Amino acid sequence: MEDQILPPLIGEKLVSPQLLTPPQQELCSKMDDFHVQYGLRAKPSDMFCGALFVMKTEFRSNPDWMAQSANSLREILYPVWSRDVVAVSEKKDGAFKKFGSVRMSDELKNEIDRVYGFLNDITHHGCNPRFITDFAAFTPADFDILVADFEKIMILALERQVDVHGDVDEILAVDPAALIDNEGAERKNV
Repeated sequence: MEDQILPPLIGEKLVSPQLLTPPQQELCSKMDDFHVQYGLRAKPSDMFCGALFVMKTEFRSNPDWMAQSANSLREILYPVWSRDVVAVSEKKDGAFKKFGSVRMSDELKNEIDRVYGFLNDITHHGCNPRFITDFAAFTPADFDILVADFEKIMILALERQVDVHGDVDEILAVDPAALIDNEGAERKNV
């Protein structure tokens, strides 16, 4: 069989894939489980990895990197958070509660609203200054913080009772006597 000639690559070199931290890997798994529950076809883990990939330093010379990354993150929440889409029957916190979220509260819902609003505004290049009044002053460092907030709120929003039980099991697997002895020793030294 004859080797096929592949088309030439665009650019000078391939960039290594985005490596995820263990918490990011767990978040990807939970986001995918959440979307499967509603029969949504797109994999949030792919969108999340794509958003992080576009954020790599070597791609920040692309003047649209931030909007592209924001769009991928926004799309993860879009089926449940957008007023314009009816993809999920339960909207906003109801979808997370049905998933089994034990952390969903008004405070968390407001935080998701805030992050979703910022992502939506960045996706649309600051056309709706409801969240970012001076889009030109929104820096890459501000965006990095926003992405960290996205990860944090999604981890909280997707924490289920079964996850809490897993955490308790991990704590109980540690030798309680050793914990007590170490705490007592620390108190004596203080």
